[in-house]
Amino acid sequence: MLNKTDGAYQWDNIRRSEGGSHSLQTQRARDLMTRAGLQNHTGPGGIQELEIIQRTLHEYKIKVFSKDVYGAIIYEGNVDSEKVIHLYHHKCHYTTFVLQDELIKYCDSD
Repeated sequence: MLNKTDGAYQWDNIRRSEGGSHSLQTQRARDLMTRAGLQNHTGPGGIQELEIIQRTLHEYKIKVFSKDVYGAIIYEGNVDSEKVIHLYHHKCHYTTFVLQDELIKYCDSD
């Protein structure tokens, strides 16, 4: 799993890679979907898909905040894990963020 603080991953290369179906970020997302058994899933992902991905990433806690409910938490998985993946849900899309300040800046521009 990609973790910004883990030196084994090239965080900037992944997040800044060219977009499209061959980008490193897209490849990693497809890989995760396959490991979760969701390789044939189409359309936006909801809570049901998040729960499946959470089981696949059992060593992490997935925490989702949503613009639809004024930034409130709409999903919080594995509460026992200290490793957290923060996601912001807006316009049927999930965006990762590392620091709360990043989310505030993002929300202000959205």
